[in-house]
Amino acid sequence: VRSLRKEVVLAESPSGGLGTLAISTTDEGALMLNDATAWLDCSLHKEIDAGDHTIALLRIEGLEASPGHTPLVFHNSQFHRLAAL
Repeated sequence: VRSLRKEVVLAESPSGGLGTLAISTTDEGALMLNDATAWLDCSLHKEIDAGDHTIALLRIEGLEASPGHTPLVFHNSQFHRLAAL
């Protein structure tokens, strides 16, 4: 997210984490995962107070999709690939 780019910290854990992934930076400073299935470059449009949460509405500034890539899913603290049934 463009508005948060200066606060982003990429965690690296003994099991790999984001530290093992190739990352590039846009001219505006947004971080993008190389070879991602898709990415969205967003800016903060509005924040809405929702009790003990804040809902962030984002404005999409740029996007790209690579339909030839297999989606990667992070679930249960692990990365998984989707497969056809």
